[in-house]
Amino acid sequence: MYTGGIRLFRGTPELMPRLILTLLLSFIFISAYAQESIKEFTLNNIHQVVCIDPDSADYSDLDMIGKSIGNSRVVMLGEQDHGDGTTFTAKTRLIKYLHEKMGFDVLVFESDFWGLSRIWDNIAAGGFSIDSIRHNTYGIWSKCEQVQSLYSYVNQCYQNKTALIVSGLDCRHSLPYSKSSYVREFDSEVLQQSSFKNKPAALQRFKNILEQTISLEYGSEINKAERRFFLSMLDTLRSELDTGNGFWPQELKNLKGFVLNTWTVAFPRYSSIRDVQMADNLNWLIHVKYPGKKIIVWAHNVHIARNLASSERKINYFNQTMGNEIFNVLKDTVYALAFTSLSGKAGRIPTKPYVIAKPKGECFENWVNSKGMNYGFINFRNYKGNDVFKMQGTYHWEVKAHWNNIFDGVFYIKDMHPCDKVKDSH
Repeated sequence: MYTGGIRLFRGTPELMPRLILTLLLSFIFISAYAQESIKEFTLNNIHQVVCIDPDSADYSDLDMIGKSIGNSRVVMLGEQDHGDGTTFTAKTRLIKYLHEKMGFDVLVFESDFWGLSRIWDNIAAGGFSIDSIRHNTYGIWSKCEQVQSLYSYVNQCYQNKTALIVSGLDCRHSLPYSKSSYVREFDSEVLQQSSFKNKPAALQRFKNILEQTISLEYGSEINKAERRFFLSMLDTLRSELDTGNGFWPQELKNLKGFVLNTWTVAFPRYSSIRDVQMADNLNWLIHVKYPGKKIIVWAHNVHIARNLASSERKINYFNQTMGNEIFNVLKDTVYALAFTSLSGKAGRIPTKPYVIAKPKGECFENWVNSKGMNYGFINFRNYKGNDVFKMQGTYHWEVKAHWNNIFDGVFYIKDMHPCDKVKDSH
């Protein structure tokens, strides 16, 4: 009988712990060495997307994106610049897929929370106007030819009784419906129901500040004393109003976010207030207004990102982004899909298009380009490493970061084209 293995340790038990330790360390070393680098992971896992045409009836090339999203309740679709026409075309096709194949029923724009909420509520009360929705999303999209098929799709869904609900999450009150109706509706539905209704001087002072801030926004000139008065009265209104989860209690929080964002120069500690308030508005939409519904968010890459402090140079908002705030609440039930591109032109309306500087050397875009794809998708959730690597993850220039900890996935576009201004008077 073979007993050589037993004889090896017979009489030398002190060797056993050393051997086990040696084997364990060897296993750890081999495992670490075997870990794919992010470059290898990208080359092995980038999935080709065949086309971005919103009219394409075959969604099979998007199924990998669908599997990666899984049971997520919120999908956030980013963009590097608010003039990336090719990205907008791709996002429109994705939205159709998410609505038709994955049951997403709400589309939330990085646009006026109050205005789009009121418009959709008015639609529900009778009468649909796609132009009302179009005119109350920012002109960077509403005046872009590449987004018009999305508005047409929203209109078509409503007419076919498969509505894709449209809302907004931005605290800025800068679009037509807010500018024309906000002060009047705020007066009748909030001020006249408050203890200030018998204090005409205070009411008028508050309304004057509100009118000027809504009308001129960043150009408004409200002195510190008036700002303190306005914020104090706003806090009183919030305490008096129904403390439930209704629309106006949320709007009063949103209004405070709006004025603090507008007056940022005087309140530097609120430099991230817009993102924080956008997250709060989105959280309200998710849990209060549309409980149980699956939601798509249309916003900039920076707004949907999280952990931006891990970048080589801190980008804009550090960790106080909408994406970070929402992730802290929803965890893995939110999926952040960024968009990036290799080359081409970009430029938001009405500015002049600019040439995108093609990245050099080792970076995500060049790795994907070596695969010969026009469009691609990668699910970063499957990567377990912690590499720092270059990618054009927020804007049209590369930055070193732990990008797989900032976005859940990335949609790659080889050639970017800027927005074309609409050719007719939509």
